[in-house]
Amino acid sequence: MGFFVPTYDELSLFLMTATLILLWIMNSKMRDEVLELTRHLDDYRLYILVIMPLPGMFVCLYHVFTSREKTDVEKLLMILFAVLVNGGTAILAGTYMLKHTVGWLVIFPAWNIINGTLLLSMVRFGIINEECISDREATLVQIILGLIAVLVILILCNYVFKLYWAITFSICIVYTTSFDRALQNVFPGLMSEQTEQSK
Repeated sequence: MGFFVPTYDELSLFLMTATLILLWIMNSKMRDEVLELTRHLDDYRLYILVIMPLPGMFVCLYHVFTSREKTDVEKLLMILFAVLVNGGTAILAGTYMLKHTVGWLVIFPAWNIINGTLLLSMVRFGIINEECISDREATLVQIILGLIAVLVILILCNYVFKLYWAITFSICIVYTTSFDRALQNVFPGLMSEQTEQSK
């Protein structure tokens, strides 16, 4: 199952949080949909599901700027944030694309929905847990370059291509994760600097 189970580190979680916050500021449709959803929640369990990622967001923001070791509770909050947000937006993006896709291309939004459902199911059955949070710390250079990449992608997706907000979020997460790995391959000094800091 190792290949299918995602792992997250401080940088990817911070960029995920930053993307969500920036998208909330930039995209009025996202704000309207989330606020509309909260107005129609008639079950307290749904309220809990909506607010559950928030503590994890704050922990992700806090830990990227500190070298303090994460507790198991903090890791659990971080993984809940990552999976609920990624799984939820994957399902939303897939559902939106499914309505606007015809022919064999429906396989892409369908896969998005399956992927999001699978993520949420793995948390439910304990396959994804706090052990999926890496202790690798982010460097200042990685944070700055990652934020620049997020801003560029957000501006292109949100203002130039005018994509649905859940699709924009999904694209940002995929590209920033790939961008982080590319940085480590092209500039191995970034990784060695991080390694020295964590000793």
